[in-house]
Amino acid sequence: MEDKKKKILYIVTQAEWGGAQKYIFDLATNLAETFDITIATGSNGHSQELLNRSQSASIKTVTFKQLKREICPWHDLMAIGEITSFLKQNNFDIIHLNSSKAGVIGAIAGRINKTPKIIYTAHGWVFKESLPFCKRWLYLLMEKLALIRKRKKYCFKKQNCQKR
Repeated sequence: MEDKKKKILYIVTQAEWGGAQKYIFDLATNLAETFDITIATGSNGHSQELLNRSQSASIKTVTFKQLKREICPWHDLMAIGEITSFLKQNNFDIIHLNSSKAGVIGAIAGRINKTPKIIYTAHGWVFKESLPFCKRWLYLLMEKLALIRKRKKYCFKKQNCQKR
């Protein structure tokens, strides 16, 4: 009997082609034979190149309407709900978060849904950008709070669980 492929959801805030999007696309296209892959992005931005390229490569895509680059508590809470609902409907084994905003929102949604493995790849630190002090401080605080959400037991079988 054939084993069922593990499901991976890659999340990035924007679909515009850049370093993080190329990284996700390269991972997804190279792992598509081994894993059931879905790529998700937020809805804002001028280009949807990541989604277009992914669809051309027969990789499933989804757009989260409430996931936006700018901090907006209302949209951020709605994005957590939207992603949590999607995770519950699709039962992913792994969520791989890319970009600061997707990292925070996705980590919270993944923990709410009890996703077995949450991976975060930092492609840059927004709190290192030239921003007003208050904004930098808020971004740093959110990153630290999300880090707490990302720390959990990672396992697929109870006997192999490790605390990380």
